Amino acid sequence: MASEHDAAGSEQDEARSYLQRAELLNDLGRYDEAIEEVRHALALNPEYADAHAMLALLQFHAKRYEEAIEPAEAALTIDPEHLAAHIVRGHALAALRRTEAALSAAEDLFRQDPESWLVNAEYAAILRQVRNGQPALDAAWRAVRLAPEEPRAHHVLALVAGDLGLTELAERARSEAARLQLESKSADQDLGSLAGFSPGSNLIDELHNSDPTDEVLRYMLLGTFGPVVQIGAGYAVLSPVLVACGGPGTILSRAVALVLVIAGVAGGLHLTRRLPGSVTAMVRKLGRVDVWLTRAVYAVAVAPLALLIYVLLPGPWPLALSVIAGLFAGTALMMRVDPPLGPGEQDSDRTGRHPYWW
Repeated sequence: MASEHDAAGSEQDEARSYLQRAELLNDLGRYDEAIEEVRHALALNPEYADAHAMLALLQFHAKRYEEAIEPAEAALTIDPEHLAAHIVRGHALAALRRTEAALSAAEDLFRQDPESWLVNAEYAAILRQVRNGQPALDAAWRAVRLAPEEPRAHHVLALVAGDLGLTELAERARSEAARLQLESKSADQDLGSLAGFSPGSNLIDELHNSDPTDEVLRYMLLGTFGPVVQIGAGYAVLSPVLVACGGPGTILSRAVALVLVIAGVAGGLHLTRRLPGSVTAMVRKLGRVDVWLTRAVYAVAVAPLALLIYVLLPGPWPLALSVIAGLFAGTALMMRVDPPLGPGEQDSDRTGRHPYWW
């Protein structure tokens, strides 16, 4: 008996290792190879619900929606409460436009845990594809209220609201989702993680593969470049003061300027690490949606260059240029035109913490 138990445990461990490799291949987009790994796991343990669910997920990612349904239902036969299987089955039926079956699958999913943000978000996402309306919007709102820090919840709300013509709500929700994705590593999790089954970019791309609107992009880039300009403007104005304290044109003042140049470049690189692309590409996009903020960014970039000129050619003009650049950056940041206030909204409201206030 002990040897049989050990053998069963060994087979289960081996099946789990196949499933882990499948998850890695899923992350790489190599779905057919991942499916082979899952089939090896199922050959060792045909009652492995996670493996059936993973097979359904891989077929869904490969856009073979019909083939995703059978393994999802097999997982639910083994474990009727398997959340991943419920989610994939619902989305696959919705993708096939089987309206009644998808609605039934969505209701089955919702019954699993009505107080779960993930259940509410996926329930809303499924309804949105087959019969969008108030129930989908209510579920999306519940998901956001239950997990305001989850990008997926805001993204689903944006999709549902957008389809219902609630443009302002959709844009604000999408901007909040984008901001959270930039800030949180949890947004990098994807559907391959069956332990917690946290949907990420793969399913989002399947559901809604589109670029953000200019207003949403503007909001995203303000959240990244705004602090850079604020800190950079202060740096540009104060650095010449520190340099001047060392005495005009002295070796000490030039050494201080060199240190400030290095600190400025290092600080700029640190502050722009959150950008989802190269600095050049992001500044180019910024120039399309927010002219004054773009000018402020360029002005801040002048400051370390002016200080470097002072190191090489000491004199008052490089320091004056840095101060002027800092003052211009601060002024340009204030010259930006924010979206108009909504009905009954006051400026003080925008300092609140609700993600749908500008």
